[in-house]
Amino acid sequence: MTDVMNCVDKLREKKISGYKQRMAVNPCGVYR
Repeated sequence: MTDVMNCVDKLREKKISGYKQRMAVNPCGVYR
């Protein structure tokens, strides 16, 4: 499941950027 790992990695990057969890999760497609 590399896609999931990549998704989490991007989520962390977005979180560090200052994005909200929902905003970072929506484009990811994990929690809708």
